[in-house]
Amino acid sequence: MSVWYVYPYLHATGGYTVATTPMALIHRNYRTTHQRILSLVAQLSDAELTWQPTPTTPSIGFHLWHLARWADHLQAAIPGMAPALSERFGTRHQIWVTDNLAAQWQLDGRSLGFDDTGMGHSAGKLKSSLR
Repeated sequence: MSVWYVYPYLHATGGYTVATTPMALIHRNYRTTHQRILSLVAQLSDAELTWQPTPTTPSIGFHLWHLARWADHLQAAIPGMAPALSERFGTRHQIWVTDNLAAQWQLDGRSLGFDDTGMGHSAGKLKSSLR
């Protein structure tokens, strides 16, 4: 299998001359995606962020919150997945939990889904929690 098939990002950017680990590629792509998302939504109004094409379709704002929650969840979970990751990154905690953001933002944690990430709940329940 060609490296260009496994890592199409390398092909699209002309490849790299320095050996790159899979973790470095994941980190770079994650960071680049994060920066692109922020630049795309930076100029949206509150009305645009909360607009829903249908009553059961989540808004752009919900999707941004959902992405941020999973990023927070994963940054805390990944170090515990392997001893080498734990040694490299140490113990991490979710900002959502340590800063008690659900309470600060007056959100009903019962309707925020799996690990307060928005997974597994209807748009109606989440909409009422994320206003």
